[in-house]
Amino acid sequence: MKLNSKYLSRLISEVLAEESNKMAEIGENFGATADAEVLAEAWDSQWPSNFLELKERIKEFTDKGKVAEGVLAKYAFEAMNFNFLSPRRVWDSYGRLFKSFVRTYVRDEEDLSKLRQFISKVLNPTARMDFTTAFLEAKEARGKEAALRTLNKKVSGLNKQIRKMWSLLGDKGVDWAVVGEEYDVEINKLIQKIQFQEAGSITGNILEIINFVNADKSDDNAKKLAAFYKKINDLGSESIIDLTNSWVADQKINIDMTLCPDAEVGAACVMHKFEDGFFWYDIVADDCDITARKMNSCGQASMDDSELFNLMSYSETGKPRWHVTVEWNQEEKSFIQILGNANTVPKEEHWPYIKWLYENYEKPEISNYAWEHVRGNNVKQNVYNFLQYLGVKSNKPETEKWDKMKEQITAGFYNSYSWEGDNAPEGDFARLKLGMINNRVTMSVRIKRRLVPADRMSEVFGSDSVKDYKAAGKRLEENNILFDEYIQDMIPRDWDEFFEKGDRDLTQRVRFSYSGNMMLYFNWTSKILQELGGGRSDDPAYRNQLQREGLGFFLTELKENFSVEAMEKLGKDLGDRLEGIADDITMNESNAGRKDELTEGTRKLDRTYLTSMILEVIKSSSNIRETSSDQTPEVKPKPTE
Repeated sequence: MKLNSKYLSRLISEVLAEESNKMAEIGENFGATADAEVLAEAWDSQWPSNFLELKERIKEFTDKGKVAEGVLAKYAFEAMNFNFLSPRRVWDSYGRLFKSFVRTYVRDEEDLSKLRQFISKVLNPTARMDFTTAFLEAKEARGKEAALRTLNKKVSGLNKQIRKMWSLLGDKGVDWAVVGEEYDVEINKLIQKIQFQEAGSITGNILEIINFVNADKSDDNAKKLAAFYKKINDLGSESIIDLTNSWVADQKINIDMTLCPDAEVGAACVMHKFEDGFFWYDIVADDCDITARKMNSCGQASMDDSELFNLMSYSETGKPRWHVTVEWNQEEKSFIQILGNANTVPKEEHWPYIKWLYENYEKPEISNYAWEHVRGNNVKQNVYNFLQYLGVKSNKPETEKWDKMKEQITAGFYNSYSWEGDNAPEGDFARLKLGMINNRVTMSVRIKRRLVPADRMSEVFGSDSVKDYKAAGKRLEENNILFDEYIQDMIPRDWDEFFEKGDRDLTQRVRFSYSGNMMLYFNWTSKILQELGGGRSDDPAYRNQLQREGLGFFLTELKENFSVEAMEKLGKDLGDRLEGIADDITMNESNAGRKDELTEGTRKLDRTYLTSMILEVIKSSSNIRETSSDQTPEVKPKPTE
């Protein structure tokens, strides 16, 4: 059998090319194939020849054997940011040193001309950019190992070109071979220095991980770390070092469960353990990195000489869990902070444990700054509910002291909301809010109701219709219908003891927006309170007490009357009236428009509105015909005789 020479040649070329690609891939990845990890037993076997200093520094991370060395090498690459060993810095080192050697050794004009051409061709800004681009593309496409391999290839190319250049120079008075060797020595020193700096940066980034591996007498920690690395690497995490540092910290956690009376002075201890396994842990310090990480907070006290207490428990797998952090200050005799995870109000399920601590410390003051850093929705209400549970805030109207009563009003004790959280929703809502301005109570009602569906606004609800709705709202507002026919009936009797009906203290608005929503605004400011006249003139304290009791009863009844359901009904009723008035306005304008068209032709109907009316008539007529057709018996014509 005679083989076709062209076919055989092509086959050999393909095989060689395939093998070459495989070898290149293995080289690029330091001994790894496309479907295999870097070989732990020989991670350095394919190390780039120009960066041996970096390899030696990595090998010095540990003396715990091949497993430890291999896994730390992987983390070294994770931590390698090329802050020092960058293509630009390497390129600039070659360029500056080469030009320095030229200035020192080259005198012959012919040699200078050759070197200028070389610099212009090889060490130019465009070549530097290409050098950097190739590095970045390799890093982006194939990772840091490939980037280092690309950098190594470029360095080898520069070395080859520069050595060749020295050999081409003609000045017989200079031993160019010696000059070339001297250049190699100096450039190697520079590149080694850069590698040393990069190794220092890597070490700083993974120092905790290195220390964890080396803290073990055996290689058990290294094996644990290797398993953890494989797990998170398989998940494709982009923050492997951060996750590993947290994991390492967890491995080192040791919660001393010694009860505080039995603990050494200054040692962390268990203050109290509950029957269900929860316990208060006194860390005997004003800051804690572990607390910060586990509680997603700063983990620091806000005052000097404070202590941090953590409410903790253990999971079913035996791992400690953190739930609440409390800052206690002995000098102030107060709780400075009480925070749940991520600086939130503690979860309601943890309130009983906090109450135990609060009562165990004989119900100390809770600082006004306790909630300064609190995040989350509906913070004010959640804090108030929490303080009510502790007994700090009353769940009944405060009437004993005016300051306490004002504080309770401001805290939202009497408010009614149709939503939870700090901000009103985009849709319909209702709200009663009471506040304080000096010694006056402010009453604010907000009700929002969509009158026109969004799809109707865009299709058949024209600008003239919006104007009619706005005019209807204005008419309701000018007639004071909001107060006279609705709100006045919802307000408790004897309101005039605290409020007056005057334009100066009462504001009511009925508004319609271009988005199809009706908004009701009602604002009312009370008389100046705690200045009662009449009664026992010789005892103003008694008069003020009566007023506070009466105000507390009034506001409680007000909240009941202005329930969410009642406010929503108000919004519906007034919305229906607004729509009716708007329809009347539209009809009157339409009739006037028809008359004007017949006479002077001075006004035309809104085109969009007219179109919608015609469509409705056509639809109605169609329905009538269909109905008549269904109900009228068919009459057949008599046959012609």
